[in-house]
Amino acid sequence: MDWRIKAAIQNTLARLPPRLSYSAYYWLQRRYGALRQINPRSQIQAAIQIAHAIQENGGSLPGKTCMEIGTGRRLNLPLVMWLLGTDRVITVDLNNYLKYELIADDIVYIQSNTDQVLQNFDGLDYQASRLSQLLEFDTRKQSLDDLLTLANIHYEAPADARNLTLKENSIHYHVSSNVFEHIPREILVEILCEGSRIMSEQGLFVHCIDHSDHFSHIDKTVLAVNFMQYNDRQWDRLAGNRYMYMNRLQVDDFEDIFSECDHEVLQVKAEPDSAILQKLHSSAISLNIRFANKPAETLATLSSMFVSRPSSTSKLRSESSAA
Repeated sequence: MDWRIKAAIQNTLARLPPRLSYSAYYWLQRRYGALRQINPRSQIQAAIQIAHAIQENGGSLPGKTCMEIGTGRRLNLPLVMWLLGTDRVITVDLNNYLKYELIADDIVYIQSNTDQVLQNFDGLDYQASRLSQLLEFDTRKQSLDDLLTLANIHYEAPADARNLTLKENSIHYHVSSNVFEHIPREILVEILCEGSRIMSEQGLFVHCIDHSDHFSHIDKTVLAVNFMQYNDRQWDRLAGNRYMYMNRLQVDDFEDIFSECDHEVLQVKAEPDSAILQKLHSSAISLNIRFANKPAETLATLSSMFVSRPSSTSKLRSESSAA
């Protein structure tokens, strides 16, 4: 689909009353869009990547509490965390998007392709008893509440990740996958600061970010840096709606955000895309001034993963403020 057509559809639907808007957009996605045919492979792989990052940076999942920012429509990240031994997963979203029919499809896929799914767990110890429970879960007879109870997943929506009811030192891991690119910068700072307040000592933040123009995922005629041609006002008119808002922050912008929140960045995984890098060096795309002064290597970095923890001074400030 031409990206401008999709943008026009999203902008039109976003003008409807929220309840009608969400229902209509989901109906279109399910019948004609990205949700027509789904499987959980990419989401499972993203969750596994987060689990590896936790392990590489001295953490472990068994018996711990994990918080996911931005649940979305499905539960693959919380389920992977549960299979790897978490005691509890809290997943929060600004909107109640969760759809049991999609979750059920994911579970059936896992049940039908167990060997393939388990190949992703190489180097990680999943709990066989929990996997058995998931394989025996009957999506035709059991409900979403049954699944949440089984995996001790606490779903909160609508919920504001900037202002949570959790106590200090109540979580061990603060994670997200392809969510932070959809949140305005000033709100990201508040989310990370609130995360610092509730984070236990030696806990970790692990956030995977997709820096690419998401329209390039469905329209292969445009580059993953297509949105860098536009100024903020132009881009907001094209894609500033609730369904496709992108902050267009690059990996260096996120480095600044974590620094502003007094986080010690332990690990950054980010590599420039060679094809995009070549396009940028050849001036195949005209860049708006917001991006023109950034290094080509930064602009060609289409995804990143940040692992961080609050600095000791940040933690002391959070505890003092709470007191």
